[in-house]
Amino acid sequence: MDLYFHFLKHLEKLRTSHGITISEFTSGIISERMYRRYLVNDAKMPTHVSEQLLAKLDYSMARYMAYLFRATQEEFCDEHYLLTLLRAERFEEAGEFVKNISLRTLRSVNRHLLLPFLILRMKYHNQKMSTLSYEIKARKILDFDNVFSFHLLYREEVEALLFFSFDLDDDNRQAIIDLILNRLQSDAIITYEPSVTRQRVLALVSRALLTKKKVSKFDLNKSRKLLVELSNTLDASGDQHIINQFLYAVTKLHLLENKQEKAKFAASYLYRSICGTNNIKYVLELLSRFDVLDLPRNNSSLYRKWGELL
Repeated sequence: MDLYFHFLKHLEKLRTSHGITISEFTSGIISERMYRRYLVNDAKMPTHVSEQLLAKLDYSMARYMAYLFRATQEEFCDEHYLLTLLRAERFEEAGEFVKNISLRTLRSVNRHLLLPFLILRMKYHNQKMSTLSYEIKARKILDFDNVFSFHLLYREEVEALLFFSFDLDDDNRQAIIDLILNRLQSDAIITYEPSVTRQRVLALVSRALLTKKKVSKFDLNKSRKLLVELSNTLDASGDQHIINQFLYAVTKLHLLENKQEKAKFAASYLYRSICGTNNIKYVLELLSRFDVLDLPRNNSSLYRKWGELL
């Protein structure tokens, strides 16, 4: 699987800042020649090798990914904004914005997998390609035929797979859900923000379960458990995309359970949450079931008590 193209560049910066020679750094792990080859060719370094090298700098993989994220976040603000649009599935706006970015010169941590996949998905939903062409290209980007055998998954792979699941049939969607939940349970997702990644996974998996063509009682019960866990960690000042996914899933859950008043209450939060933005198509389709003018007014303090929506 791809490592970040600038992963080694910042690893090398850390090595020099620690005053460690390449010989000392690679001793007992890989040859100096192989290490230099990685640096020159931007080649793929096995995860176990990078973890051993990081250990010599007193860095875990999670700590290093957090460092990497902070080091690159401001540098790639346009790409981060594009990612925000794509996560929110604001496809038309993303389609216009992407015209201002050279896709051949993407440099952020998401350039190898997440951004290329979400841009592909945007083109599909903007009706720029056929379903068959989309699925063939998506499977290639995601290495779909092999990903189920990977013991470790990167955050970008997990997120892209879950978004891809929304466009697949129920069986393929469930296979992805099972894979992601297994890796989440076994702490086998590499990420620089473990708590945020867990929240994002819980929200997206809940949506995936509740938007199947045939939603079973097991799906309802499983999604409720995931949403309850998410409600206990969610913060009103947190990631807006996660909050919207949570509110959408809660509203869908209540509708599927025929709890109209609860659904209406959750929908009112969802409506307020997306108000003033280029609204998400699937959210509008959900809200069209309600008279927006008749949605209850909420006490904003409930944003600190997400569990009450369930």
